[in-house]
Amino acid sequence: MAADKDLALKMVDSIEQLAIENQALSSVMKALHKRLPPMSEIESLVKQAAKNPLVAKNIRQQCAELREWIQNSPDLSEMIQEFLRIVPAKKDLN
Repeated sequence: MAADKDLALKMVDSIEQLAIENQALSSVMKALHKRLPPMSEIESLVKQAAKNPLVAKNIRQQCAELREWIQNSPDLSEMIQEFLRIVPAKKDLN
């Protein structure tokens, strides 16, 4: 039980760090808005980049592996460990 809680807390830590990085990126973009194209153009560029197979290839492959693991694993702890293995560590987000 304690191991499951520890794993769940690590998962929340990873998700929290990704959300912080996302918010920080938004803040930087707002601070630099005079040097950047309009936000609607940035959003369009991001959507286009996300559709580029080269941009998302590694992430999609990792998530596909995780989905398969979830579907085939009866052990929640092992599934969470696999999730944490593929989610970037806090220091590796950028």
